[in-house]
Amino acid sequence: MALVVALMFVGTDAGAVEPTAEATDKPWAESAATVGESLTDAADQALEVVPDVAEDNRDAPGVDADAEEWDESPEPPECANEAATAADAFWMAASCGRDVLILDELSPWDTVYATPQGRLVRETTVVAERTNIDGEWSPVDPRLEVESGGAFRVASPVVEMELAGSMEPGGVLASLTTDDGEVGLSVSVGLGDPSVEENRATYPVLDEGGARIAGAQLVVRVAPDATGLTPVLVLDSAEAAEAVLAATESSGLSFEISAGQGLELVEPKTDESGVRIVPEGGDTEVPVLQVLPAYQWDSAGGDPVFVRRIRNDATSAVLESRANR
Repeated sequence: MALVVALMFVGTDAGAVEPTAEATDKPWAESAATVGESLTDAADQALEVVPDVAEDNRDAPGVDADAEEWDESPEPPECANEAATAADAFWMAASCGRDVLILDELSPWDTVYATPQGRLVRETTVVAERTNIDGEWSPVDPRLEVESGGAFRVASPVVEMELAGSMEPGGVLASLTTDDGEVGLSVSVGLGDPSVEENRATYPVLDEGGARIAGAQLVVRVAPDATGLTPVLVLDSAEAAEAVLAATESSGLSFEISAGQGLELVEPKTDESGVRIVPEGGDTEVPVLQVLPAYQWDSAGGDPVFVRRIRNDATSAVLESRANR
């Protein structure tokens, strides 16, 4: 048998459009809107492409003092498949007769186009497709790369993620860095150097003396869309579970989630609702990260059991599991 304890960190898209009921069986949802109240700013920007001729600029070069119009119409834009702003995209779409991608409306989950008919079309995917973690949009890549000092970083994530190499009990196993601050995940057992393959790191669990515990390993898997990670503690036998509990002494087997400066944890109503991480003093309903509920199960059968939360405040939460003896 194997006893497994798991929890999951996931990045969230605060501005994501909820997929419609008709699109639940598609990997993406599409919506369209005409230029109306929701697009007033974009339409106003588009109108600014051709400046007005006012009384106080009749002497400006290129303006006929006896006319109300410019001598020449503005040159049409060079046709391309994308534009930086909504204003440029609408002008290009109308001039070139094609849909134009709006770069400043992109998100990891959203793609927005201006159409020749003056409409916006938004495509929203269930999984992240791109990231601008390095300042430019590029495809996500969940593979783990070696850093100096034995740590590992995710190649091209939506949120910066780093895993430790070997560590002492209570050390920080994983850190996730957002624009608002950093979140750390600690575990109460010592871990040896991991073996890494693609987006997965497998750590041997160590006893009090630093020796490997047979049948005990911690597996960390980065999500395929590089939005988060899931640590899973796998115990192959009752003896392995006993040894892990002995290594943790009186503290018990636990994971601790800590929020750095600029972030705070929102206390969940129940153990089954997970932990939300929000900007400090911000909207508690719009998390930047979310820790899904931790649970354990026996591969021999039976339903998963949610892991008990023994402490939760604005800066940290502790999830504890005592393996069945």
